[in-house]
Amino acid sequence: MGRHCLKTSDKVKLILTKLPMTLSIQQISDVSGYHRNTVRPALNSLVTQKAVKLTSTNRNRDYYSNNLADFYRKIAAALPSAAVAQKTGYNFVYSLLKKNISQTKTKIARADFKEFQEIINLAYPFIDFSYQQDGSILPISKITITNGDKNKRFLTFHAIVEPCLCNGEDTSGKSCAMVQGSLQATTDFIFEGNSIVRRLNNTGRACTYSIKIPVSTQQNSLKKAEEPKLDVY
Repeated sequence: MGRHCLKTSDKVKLILTKLPMTLSIQQISDVSGYHRNTVRPALNSLVTQKAVKLTSTNRNRDYYSNNLADFYRKIAAALPSAAVAQKTGYNFVYSLLKKNISQTKTKIARADFKEFQEIINLAYPFIDFSYQQDGSILPISKITITNGDKNKRFLTFHAIVEPCLCNGEDTSGKSCAMVQGSLQATTDFIFEGNSIVRRLNNTGRACTYSIKIPVSTQQNSLKKAEEPKLDVY
């Protein structure tokens, strides 16, 4: 029998590291081609090394390496620049909204602050969460929107994203740029126009973004441009 270039634990770790999901022992066995009895000790070793995590201590527990935020952070790190990251976040969320929500239904959110905040949170994909011992999931990500200040040119909101995708650790700016693009996509979708989103500051794991909506857009008199006006990095 020939030698394998990867140990069983290496192969199992690679499978879990590339996926933003949990897998059972049987599912890992199906994907890897190894028998359950081969997979189980490899998983136990990886858990001991803290390279893989458990969803619970119950018998029916699953295994994972990434939660969603970890997975998206890896994608952001792999992108060539903050500009590309921003456009990636924008296109991803705008496409998500376009496929799942009729734009006519967003009219209420233009006038109702609570509806606006709800759609912002629902559309935000870079969520963080933790698994509880009983196997349930506890969301720990939230976006808090402060009510808008309005002048002749803009309606301005502040969005506090906690924890931000950067998690207070990414100094490249690419994770925050993905968040910036996602917030801009949601605002553009709701108001059918080009909003302006900027990252203002960060405090620990939280980042604050300003969202500026042109008054003419808010009043529905501004036609949507073919391409969003993203930052130039």
